[in-house]
Amino acid sequence: MLIGSAGEASAHPHIFVDATTTVVFDDQGRFLSIENVWTLDEAFFIWQIHGPDINGDGQTASAEMQDPA
Repeated sequence: MLIGSAGEASAHPHIFVDATTTVVFDDQGRFLSIENVWTLDEAFFIWQIHGPDINGDGQTASAEMQDPA
């Protein structure tokens, strides 16, 4: 009953991620590894590079992330 009465979720997405997983095998078909590649959206990348560096030292410190969080 509770599941049927749940409203629509309206969360704001902050980061879009494209994730690719590749399973790698050797010439004999034996498992070697799993390779994961994550590509973050351009807007998040730009925000991380240019956004919350409040003191201008070229790095985003944990304390500088508190206000945006």
